[in-house]
Amino acid sequence: MLSLFQVMSVYAQSGDVSDSLVSKQPLKEKISLKLETLNSAEWFKVNGNPGSDLRPNSSIINSIGFNYRFASLSYQFLIKQLPSNSDNDIKGETKTNGLSFVFSPGQWTSDFSWVKTKGYYLKNTDDYISSWEKGYPYLQFPDLKTKILRLRMGRILNSDYSLNAVTLQTEKQLRSAGSFLPNLRLTHYSFDDETPLTGTNSSQKSTQIEAIASIGYIHTFLLSKQIYLSIDARPGIGYLNTNLLTRLPTEEIKTRQSSFVTGFNSDVQLDYNGNKYFAGLRGSYSHFDHRQGENTAAKITNDRSTWKFYIGIRIKAPEKLKNEFDKVESKLLSLVPRKKRHN
Repeated sequence: MLSLFQVMSVYAQSGDVSDSLVSKQPLKEKISLKLETLNSAEWFKVNGNPGSDLRPNSSIINSIGFNYRFASLSYQFLIKQLPSNSDNDIKGETKTNGLSFVFSPGQWTSDFSWVKTKGYYLKNTDDYISSWEKGYPYLQFPDLKTKILRLRMGRILNSDYSLNAVTLQTEKQLRSAGSFLPNLRLTHYSFDDETPLTGTNSSQKSTQIEAIASIGYIHTFLLSKQIYLSIDARPGIGYLNTNLLTRLPTEEIKTRQSSFVTGFNSDVQLDYNGNKYFAGLRGSYSHFDHRQGENTAAKITNDRSTWKFYIGIRIKAPEKLKNEFDKVESKLLSLVPRKKRHN
């Protein structure tokens, strides 16, 4: 906490950009309103023979966000009327929504997200039905529900680098800079097939707790005063604990397993960060996997390639909001121990 307060002291003083050597500029007078479009919710893949590739029918996901200084709140939703989301007869119906909160003062960053999705289809249906052809309905799991709770915490090691300029658009990067970024990600997954038991079928419920530590590098190149190119790569290793409940017509079977997780994240982002308007395009790739069991070669893979487009506008922050944030910063900074002067 003391490190956090000391970082905020530097953050509070970085608003003066009269010095040409200043590398970032907080936009304390502006609120950023942002609309994002993402190409899909998360999907899950199990490598094997034949394996399985479960995906939601959500080609386009949208979110709206409210960003101010070091805080952000956003809501994720699915518009079923979009053509890419309306092929329910082929892939089934998907429902999804979620919330995200980011707290990122100074060199520290943390975010919490919650996403609920119901309705999946089997992308590799042809591995199970030899007569299946493109255009035929996929095998569907309308009662499969997932809930994902995720907490990420990290610290930018270079105080000249602005992560908020890339993620929240509440700052501006004034010079090209990069930084190492140690990060800890905690995730709770819940998978529940709520298909009613008829006496001849079965269903499963799984809960997983995953902890992954990573250290990567992120760099922002200023192509002009208002155009950025950001690149990062973050290899990681962690631990996964899984509890599985199998519901049979006559009994329930519980199993538990633990395994190591390895993988990486990488991103490329192009931003326009103007004084009033901003926009950007981000491409991401994430790959993490672990063994399905201690005595099997099969792996469960969370493998995801995504793109995200966002556009936003900055408006003047109300005086009451500015005053409240000033009070919060003032209270936190008052807890920072001052260095003793030596005569």
